[in-house]
Amino acid sequence: MQIETIEIPTNAVISEHVIASLDRYWPQNRDLIDSLPIARTLTSVEIELPLKLCEVALPHWAKCWGVNGVLLIPEELLPLNKARSDKDLWLEVDWLLAMFLMLEAWHERVWEAQHGPIHSYSFRLKKWDNRFWERAWVNRMALFLREWAGNKNSCSPDTLFGELPNSDVILTHDVDAISKTLAISLKQSAFTGFNIFRNLAAGNVPEVGKGVKKAFRMLFSREDWWTFKDLLQMEADRNIKSIFYFHANPHPKTFKRWLFDPGYSINDKKIKKLFAELKKIGNEIGLHPSFD
Repeated sequence: MQIETIEIPTNAVISEHVIASLDRYWPQNRDLIDSLPIARTLTSVEIELPLKLCEVALPHWAKCWGVNGVLLIPEELLPLNKARSDKDLWLEVDWLLAMFLMLEAWHERVWEAQHGPIHSYSFRLKKWDNRFWERAWVNRMALFLREWAGNKNSCSPDTLFGELPNSDVILTHDVDAISKTLAISLKQSAFTGFNIFRNLAAGNVPEVGKGVKKAFRMLFSREDWWTFKDLLQMEADRNIKSIFYFHANPHPKTFKRWLFDPGYSINDKKIKKLFAELKKIGNEIGLHPSFD
């Protein structure tokens, strides 16, 4: 099998992308981030799999943005010949490259290029450093860079970039199904059946009983899954505008697509009417990816 090569962009592209992607942390004076004396990697970095992370201690004036005073970066970004002690190692790290690789899940991309898609199942990333998912490391790095710029200019980061923004919670809906189809009934019953046998082998009789009831209900019950009216009313009561992601793959249905992809068509009159309603009341509409 030919392995796809994924080349890391140039330093200039990385800087522009990272600074633009995290511009909520520096809505003004973003050039001060680009002018920080960050040790840029001049040679291409070879991505090592599986992903392994290592700790970098932050200076005392920025420890609050780490976890126990440290941030994690991919192991291959450690300098080969450290010129400083571990205490000052942060000065030798290419923070923008670390942010780029973690922001874009670059190690996962390389893994998929070599082993095929993982379909968002983290257990398929063998021997992965699970700490990658435990914290918002890139956001913490952005906060660290704000603090660094403030320290360098002998003033508060808020003075340079403005106050930190409030956190946003963005509500989204993946529209996987608008009705219970045969494919859904078979697929969900199969998943439930697998769990039944697993609980049976473990001697977990109560869970076996629950699983049997769930499988029976999935196979034989009739349910109304067109719940948009109630959902939109719940959002209106709370003054929420959400994003709805609809599946829109125009390719012919193979057995795999029939089984794993949503079964509706966006050309359906009922869905077109729903689109018009969503847009009228101010919701956004996006694309839901297919299984592949």
